[in-house]
Amino acid sequence: METTGTVTARDGRTLAYLEVGDPQGPLVLHDHGGPGSRLEARLFADAAVKHGLRFVGVDRPGIGRSSPQRERSWAGWADDLVAIADALGQREFGVTGWSEGGPWALAAAAYVDPARLRH
Repeated sequence: METTGTVTARDGRTLAYLEVGDPQGPLVLHDHGGPGSRLEARLFADAAVKHGLRFVGVDRPGIGRSSPQRERSWAGWADDLVAIADALGQREFGVTGWSEGGPWALAAAAYVDPARLRH
């Protein structure tokens, strides 16, 4: 099963996401590579189901269906990930990232409260 949705960030921007896997499983937010988008989540759909994960690919600002952001920052992206987790009703979550998404996943490690970012 696959779900596409949007979340409104605190500054009014739209953040688009694609969810695959088990909607009751632990939340993992994926930072896509470049050029890429939330649609990369489809590559992980079978593994997410097999391992019981709620796997969500998120379009970074200005990519896919997410609104651009004038002054992007690592901390700002971490805030966006927290906004997605909050909108999905999850306090704790993990992140993945590859290629160009790797530094954005590391931003989460640097800026998200460790009580929330579990892996």
